[in-house]
Formats: sequence, C-alpha cells, structure tokens
Amino acid sequence: MNRIQRFQFRHSIRMRLLAISIGLALATMALVSYLALNSIRTTGERATQSGEQSLRNQTEDFLLTQVIETADRDNLQFEKIAQDAGNLASFAARIFDNPNAFSQDSYWLTKNHMFTGPDGQYINGKNDISTVFVPNFVEINDALIQELELTAYLDMIFPAVFNDNPNTVAVYTVIKSEIGRLYPNISLGTILPGDYSMVNDIFFSSGAPENNPGKNIVWTPVYDDPAGQGLMVSVVAPIYTSNDEFIGIIGIDISLAEITASIETKNAVSGGYSFIVDQDGRALALPDQGYADILGRPRGVNEFGPDLKAATSTFMPVIANATTGETKFQSVMANGKEFFVTFAPMPATGWARVNVFEAEKMLTAVSALKTELDASTRTLIFKQLLPLGAIIFIAVFIVGIALTNRLINPLQKLAESAQRIGAGEWDAPLPQGGQDEIGALSTAIREMVRQIRASFYGLEQRVADRTRDLEIVAEVGTATSTILNTDKLLQEVVDLTKERFNLYHAHIYLLDEAGKNLELASGAGEAGRQMVAEGHSISLNRERSLVARSAREQHGVIVNDVTQAPDFLPNPLLPDTRSELAVPMIVAGNTIGVFDIQSSQVGHFTEADVNIQTTLAAQLAASIQNVRSFEQAKTQADFESLVNAIGQKIQRAATVEETLQIAVREIGIAMDARVKAEIQSTAQVASTEPSATD
Repeated sequence: MNRIQRFQFRHSIRMRLLAISIGLALATMALVSYLALNSIRTTGERATQSGEQSLRNQTEDFLLTQVIETADRDNLQFEKIAQDAGNLASFAARIFDNPNAFSQDSYWLTKNHMFTGPDGQYINGKNDISTVFVPNFVEINDALIQELELTAYLDMIFPAVFNDNPNTVAVYTVIKSEIGRLYPNISLGTILPGDYSMVNDIFFSSGAPENNPGKNIVWTPVYDDPAGQGLMVSVVAPIYTSNDEFIGIIGIDISLAEITASIETKNAVSGGYSFIVDQDGRALALPDQGYADILGRPRGVNEFGPDLKAATSTFMPVIANATTGETKFQSVMANGKEFFVTFAPMPATGWARVNVFEAEKMLTAVSALKTELDASTRTLIFKQLLPLGAIIFIAVFIVGIALTNRLINPLQKLAESAQRIGAGEWDAPLPQGGQDEIGALSTAIREMVRQIRASFYGLEQRVADRTRDLEIVAEVGTATSTILNTDKLLQEVVDLTKERFNLYHAHIYLLDEAGKNLELASGAGEAGRQMVAEGHSISLNRERSLVARSAREQHGVIVNDVTQAPDFLPNPLLPDTRSELAVPMIVAGNTIGVFDIQSSQVGHFTEADVNIQTTLAAQLAASIQNVRSFEQAKTQADFESLVNAIGQKIQRAATVEETLQIAVREIGIAMDARVKAEIQSTAQVASTEPSATD
C-alpha cells in the first residue's frame, strides 16, 4: 500500500466511525465499570453494617444475660453470709435469754482466761479460740463477768462460720457493755489502744437500734479496720432477746482485698474485667485495668475501694446508673477505645456487679466478615469484571448493562436479607449459593446466622435452667435455715430436693463417729423411711458404691447409666434407678456425709448439676454443723442446770443426814430416769433391727 492509499484509509468514513465506536465503547466501558465498582462497594458496606449491627445486638443480649447470671451467683454467696450472721445472732439471743442455764459451771471461766493489760484494758491470751477485749474505762463487775462467760459459748460456732465463707476475715460479737469477742484470735489487746470503744465504731452503730430500728441484717459502708487488716465491709446482725432487749451485734468482716482477688480470678469473659460498686459509688473490688479505664490513673500501693464518683466524664453516667439498682447495657468511649459495660444489682447487699469489655475484642466476627467482603470484592473485580470488559468493549452498552445487573442484583438481595436478619428475622431468605464468590459469601452468612441463632437460644435455655436451679437451692436453704433438729432438717431437705428437682429419689448418708461407715440418715418417700428404719449403711471403704467413692474422693460422682457402672450398688427398694449423682458434704475440709440423688431417666445428670448439688450439699453441711453445735450446747446446758438444781436443794438442808438423803434421792431419780431412757432407746433399736435373714 503506497503513501496515498495509507492516507485515504486513515481518514476514511469507515475509520472515523470505527474510531467513534471504539471511543464510545471505551467511554461506556469506563462508565459501566465505575458504576459497577461503586455499586459493589456500596452494597458491600451495607452488608457489613447490617452484619455488624446484628452481631452487636446479639452481643448486647449475651453480655446482659451473663452479668445477670454472675450477679445472681454473687448475690447468693452474700445472702449466705448474711444468713450465717443471722443464725449466729439467733444463737446468741438464746444464750442471753437463759443466762442462768449457761452461766453455772461455765466451761470458760473469766478468772482463768482474762487479765489486765499494760494500758488497763481487760484481755485474754493467745491460747483461747477467740480474742476478747474490754476497754480500760469499763468497770469489771459480776454482771460484766457473766456476759463475758456467756459470749464464750459463741466459740462453738465461730470457726464453722469462718471456714464456710472463703472471703471472711473475722467473725465477732460486740456487746453494748463494751465487750468484744473476735475469731480468729489475733490478740486484740496488743493491737487496739487501751481506751478503744468498739461500741462507737461503724460496725456496731450500723446495727444499733437508733440506726436500725427495723432490726434488720445490714451491710456497712467501706471502713478501715481498727485491727489493722485494711479496708473492710461487714454484715451486721443485731442481737435481741425474747423480751426485745438489745444486747449487741454479730458481725462478719469481708476484706476488700479478698473480694478483689476473688473477682480477678473469676473474670466473666476473656478480654474483660469485673468489679463491685456499692450504693455510695465506692468500688469494693476494682482490678488494675479498671483504675486506668475508669479513674484515668494507675492503682496506688495497697489501694482498695476507690471512690468512683471521681470517674472520668465518660464513665460517670455508668457509675450513676449502676448505683440505682438498674440492669443495663451501655457503650462508652474512653482513651480512644469503645467499651461495652453491663451491670446488674445484688439485692442482698444493695451493691451492683459491673462487667467491662473492649468492644473490638467482642466484635472480632464483624472484622472477619468485613475482611471476607473485601476479599470477595477484589476477586470479583480481577476475575470477572476485567474479562467481561472485553465483552463490554465488543457488545458496548447492552452487554454492559446486562452484566452489571447480573453482578449487582445478588449482592443487593444479600444486603436486604442481612438487614432483615439484623432486625431479628432469623428466617429471612438468602440468595441460593452458586460456585462463585457471591455464592460463597451467601453460604458464609447463612452459616453465621445458623450458629448465632443456635448459640443464642442455647444460651437462653442454659441461663433459664441454671437460674431455676439456683432459685431451688435458695428455696431449700431458706426452708431449712430455722430448723434446729437434725432429723427434721435432713428429712425436709430430701423431700424438698426430690419434689423441686423432679427426681426419682434423694437420700442423705452421714459418716459415723468412728469415720468408717456411711449411715443412711434420711430418705425421701416410703422407700427412704424403710431404709432408715432398717439401719441401712455403707462401709466407707466399699469399692462397689458410688456413695462411698464420692465420700473418699471428696467430689461429685455421676453415673448416667447405672446398668453400665461396675461400682453401682443396686437397691431392691429403688428398682427404677437409671442414673445417679452423689456429692460429698464437707465442713472445714472434712467429709461429714454424702448427698445422693437418683433419676429414672438415663443420661439425666450433667456437670452443671454437680455444681448445683455441690452448692446445696455445702449449704446443708453448714446447717448440720450448726444444728449439732446447738444440740451439744443445749445438752451441756441441761446437764449444768440439773446439777445446779440438785446443789440448791442440798444447800437448803439443815443437817448432814438430810443433806445425804437429798443427794441420794435426787441422784437416784436422775439416774433412774436416765436408765429408763436408755432401756427404752435400746428396746426401740432392737425392734427396728433387721433379722439375720434380711
């Protein structure tokens, strides 16, 4: 082709039209590509926002449920401490109601234990169970000495209450006559000034009639322990006699350092922390991270219980709401981070449990979804849009529009479905997944919705079940807290447990004094009463027994199919037993018995049931120990009262002969009554013993 031909070809109408077509195609392709990319980006952002909002809503529900559960658990623990204080106050009231029965021939005599300290205070030594303190301005007279000896009977109960509550620092009583008795023995006489008055301190004044006319069990504000053991809160129960005379108070001290350590070792969820705040806005347990986030400063040396009213401006509304008894979820921005904060009240104390979490750590699923959407978008651009650009270049506008619709419509439908799911429509339809990235994204969202829905409903059911179980445990504890007879207490527990937990059977074994046999003390229903009447027992060393194994190993034992358990011990009176759970009853590290429950269903019990029944068993063990202590004290008091009565009759005799006659007659009457009682008891036992052929 010569030069003239090339020039004509370059400037021909065909070439111009081709150039215009090519330019139009390029412009159209650029415009369509821009619209497609912008639509993909916008739709992806909408899908991400919808997914994030959905996850945030689910996270809020989960965190609220979780803080309610932990607050209920802590509330149950503080309720138990308050109940122990009330039981101690009731026991002290009985002592002061009958001073003559307890003061005669007291097992703890003031003259053998008390002495005057260097500053004139009246104190005892280190070898006593508890430490006693009377300030130097109090007159030591017969009435004071009698009250000192009466309070000594509380030493029978103090150790059990102290050991049963792990955060307890001290258990004590303060009498209005300025007598203070505290367990454990920390030698108060060497710590307190000689003229120190316990009656004027906050733990006594909180329970005194002028500040507590309703005679309630109350919790003190935070105070600095006069004995030098740091910041404390105390539960205080007033002591009133049957004549409505105020005697003093029973107190149980809980260290803020102990509460803080307990909270820090039981974080609610990984990535967060918890603390407790009282009605006045003071933190009872705040970890180091809480000082930085809430107060904007590091924790001081040995600092506990800071005033949260000095919180940063972003956290001040949270603290204000938590102290009003609300249950709430709040989002807070502090130090450039978003925090999720939930709180729920603990009615037993008037305090609130607060959980704090970093939002970023809780919403990792949203970040993963966003990353997946970005990757899918990039894949769409490089694997589909660019190759299809050649088709757009050839087919120009029509093919471009069709291709755009083909790409955008599925994402628009996906975004619409995600928005509906975020609003709570779990069954909103998602586009059917194909083999490309849009199909993979649709499948991923469908699987995420399924997992979140399953987790939500499963969590809701578990929380409901555990809340019901804790309510039953509290109900059983309340129903038995005032029973002072061991047999009646045990029977009430097994009957209530069988009924409330819908069980096939429940019974209680107690370890005998020799520590070798577990004797059946109480059982539910007619089968339980028959086994008790037959004197049913199990050797502690017996290998083929779930009950004996639980007592030996001091932990709960589950068998969910007794037909497959080699150490299951069948009982002909309980033929329908299919699964069994045995938990030990432990006091101060020693097993005193076993709580055994049975179901007629295979696979009935779970580890959660072990935790619930262990809590009930621990509560029952403490109640048994308290009742036994009370019965021992009553027996001793009755004996001392009898001896005192005989002594008074002898003192009224006019002659030696009359004295001897009274002594022989009264001792004979007492011994005759005792022998008759022993004969009758022996006859009853013989009538209920199984024969040799049983």
